[in-house]
Amino acid sequence: MSEYVTFGNTFEAIHSPIQEHHIDFILEEEFASNSSFLDFFIQLALVNQQDAGINSNTPILRAAENWSCQAVRSVTTETGESDVLVIYRSVDPVLSKVAILIEDKIRAGFQHAQAERYRERGQAGVGRYWQSYWTCLIAPQKYPGNSSDFDARIPLEQLQEFFERQSDPRSVFKAGVIERALMHFATTGLQKRDEVMTNFRSFYAGQAQTHFEGTGVHWDAPREAWWGDTWFNFRSKELPAGAYIVHKTFVKKADRGLVHLSIPNMDANVLKALLDKAEEVGRIEVAQTGKSASLQLDVAPIRSYEASTNAQNELILSDAFQAVDDLLRFWNQNGLLLRK
Repeated sequence: MSEYVTFGNTFEAIHSPIQEHHIDFILEEEFASNSSFLDFFIQLALVNQQDAGINSNTPILRAAENWSCQAVRSVTTETGESDVLVIYRSVDPVLSKVAILIEDKIRAGFQHAQAERYRERGQAGVGRYWQSYWTCLIAPQKYPGNSSDFDARIPLEQLQEFFERQSDPRSVFKAGVIERALMHFATTGLQKRDEVMTNFRSFYAGQAQTHFEGTGVHWDAPREAWWGDTWFNFRSKELPAGAYIVHKTFVKKADRGLVHLSIPNMDANVLKALLDKAEEVGRIEVAQTGKSASLQLDVAPIRSYEASTNAQNELILSDAFQAVDDLLRFWNQNGLLLRK
């Protein structure tokens, strides 16, 4: 979803939501295209390794003058995924090819034995793809948890400073992306697994299966969740490309629940015209959400996600699932009118 500030009927300061993979894209491009960034990054790793008191048996080798660097995002092996893999030529004639395995964190917590699995991936590549490696965590300065299991830790704030010192538009943009990532972390904190919400999402998936199985409607599978993870998505081949239905179980500002069918690159006025032509509109309303527009229905909110309230929540979910059915039926009966 887009983040935006509104003034009257105009949109100002429209931004994409910031996640870890946005930082991964920045790192991949900068390593692959800017030799000074590699030198800066290695120096920063050495300084922060010393300042943090990290005692590692893995050397952080400086880059050779004849710059050669390759960067790849999302490299997956049997021991897991490295957010960014960087391979460069070092000053050491024996350990000439060095890998940096980078884990990037904004809000997500550490996975089980995550640093150890980074080392396993690094060690598995020795003699095959590189002669040496070191692991690195990039995270906000106040990111909690023990990072000493990585060979180096670089604060995200120091990467922001690097881009702020540049004057070209690309660097200014990247500094802004990192700034929003830091603001997001400062505002929301660490995203931690919430047992109650994880159990509720499992309960929700079971109820959805009972209602929608065999209908062609797809719902969210059970997964680990965090506090406030209260939106649930539905998809169907009957909807246009990119369209989906979301059940917001509690909208705090409106003190209600909401089920809406979001249609990308759609003007709300077009949907309002569709409602005017259609029959059996009922309680359906139209809203503009950035570049998308939605058809939406109010439903009862869920105020407690504890297992003890599953019985009453079952009734609320039944009504919400009926709202999903109603929106799908409305679209199937009237969506073709948009093409006329």
